Amino acid sequence: MIILLHGDNTISSRTELTNLLKQYHDQGKDIEKLNGDQLDLIVLQHSVETANLFSPKVTVIENIFSQRVSKEKNSLITYLGSLDVNQTEMVIWEKKEVSKTWLKKAAANWVVKKYPLPSLIFNLTDSLAPNNQPRLLQLYHQCRASLADELVFFMLCRRLREMLLVSLGEKIINAPWEVAKITRQAKNFTTNQLLNSYQQLLKIDYSIKTGQTDLSLGWHLDLWLARL
Repeated sequence: MIILLHGDNTISSRTELTNLLKQYHDQGKDIEKLNGDQLDLIVLQHSVETANLFSPKVTVIENIFSQRVSKEKNSLITYLGSLDVNQTEMVIWEKKEVSKTWLKKAAANWVVKKYPLPSLIFNLTDSLAPNNQPRLLQLYHQCRASLADELVFFMLCRRLREMLLVSLGEKIINAPWEVAKITRQAKNFTTNQLLNSYQQLLKIDYSIKTGQTDLSLGWHLDLWLARL
């Protein structure tokens, strides 16, 4: 069986990957992990086609679809698509959603599990603006009902960073419609406001990771949004 876990909700997909790895470990299977960003065809073939004499083997690949488009990537995906799913035990994890083109090319007989982000989180990031606290706090608490605070924090950081970059005249790698939306949104702030807000999020992250605060991430985000 070949399982593909993909989508922007990386916390949920990571949780599923962790559960699968524990399951394989409990079953006594040998797990070989490969970095898909730097993988070549020879290494992949060796991993898949070299049997373990002492225990069943599972190949786990992360972010192979995230490689830049190249002949090597095309060869890798073509090879994966040629594998007999009844004779291959493999899990592929992707940090983003895999395009339909690549899915059609390789994953016709795979078990594909997609983990999208709910629209609510984008409503929250799209609502980031000064003096919009009631709306922001309402959306944030709705997000907390189904999403981990860490994921909400990541999405807030990403949007602040994107707005700061466009405010500074830098390019961001997004779809044209999304760049236009973020550019309009950034105009609600001054560059200094964006910089200060982003630095505050970084300080929250640092204080939690270094044990300088006993308060939860959710508490800090509540306060951050209330002061935006």
